[in-house]
This record gives sequence, structure tokens and C-alpha cells, in this order.
Amino acid sequence: AKIEVIGSAVDLEKFKPTRDRLKFRRDIGVAPDAPLIGNIGMIRPDKGQLVLVEAARLVLEKRPDARFVIVGQGTGILQRGIHVRNAIDRAGLTEKILMPGYRWDTPDIYAACDMIVIASLRTEASPIVLREAFASARPVIATRVGDIPEILEDGCNGLLVEPGDPRALA
Repeated sequence: AKIEVIGSAVDLEKFKPTRDRLKFRRDIGVAPDAPLIGNIGMIRPDKGQLVLVEAARLVLEKRPDARFVIVGQGTGILQRGIHVRNAIDRAGLTEKILMPGYRWDTPDIYAACDMIVIASLRTEASPIVLREAFASARPVIATRVGDIPEILEDGCNGLLVEPGDPRALA
């Protein structure tokens, strides 16, 4: 009864929704009017980036103008990012799903994105990405893992989908 859990904090000034939305788009060559869907974080099998690649393929069938950006790098074995890159290449989506690697300018990335996707499969403690997306006033689609459902209420402040389901994520 004496314990209260307080989630990670985010600097609201740093992630202001009024940041320049075009700065990161210019850096990666994405048109100002193209829908841009972002995934930010470590590249690991449990983070679901391979499921996101399949979901992106489904989205692109209906919205060929959309672009996806997967920002981050593999942890431990840096080659994990290569598996995601190979999946993108096999799907023929190299021009549609961009992987700029690790970036320090995450506030600009959030500002550039029209929505953020958290595609985690099994584990997710308390994703700072979710809080940063909210601070940036970006809609979030996330999987129903870890404490995400405690923060994101489906249909109210985002969308929740079952993990590992590319159709639901799309």
C-alpha cells in the first residue's frame, strides 16, 4: 500500500510537437506529404521489426505512397540489423523502408513521423518510445505486451494489437 510505480519521465520541452516536421524527412529523402511510419529502438528479434516489415508490405499494397523508417541498431550482435535489412531487400522494399541506423535526433524523427509503431513480440518493460511519442503528439500502434496496455488504452490514446500478427499491425 506504500508503493507507487512511476514510469520513466520524458523531457516535454525536448519532444515538443511543434518541432520542424521536415528536417528529418529532408535528411532521409522522404517527401513532405508522404505518410511516414516510424519504429524507434533497439533492433532485436523480440522487438518485432521482422513482423513490421511484413506489415509494411501489406500497408504498401493499399498505400504505395507510405514510407517506413526503422531507427536503431542491433544490440549485442550488431548483425541483427542485417536480418531486418535482408528481409526488406527480399520483400523488394528497399526504397520504401529506410534504416538510417542509430540516431541522436529522435525528437526530430518523432516530429517527422505521422505515427509510431511498437511491434514488440514478447517482452517490453516500460518503453520510453511510447512516452516520447505521446510527448511528441504522435499516434501509436503497439502490441499488447509488457506494461504497454497499462499506458496505451486501445482506441483512446492509441491502438493495441496482438503481438506477431502482421495483418493486425498493418
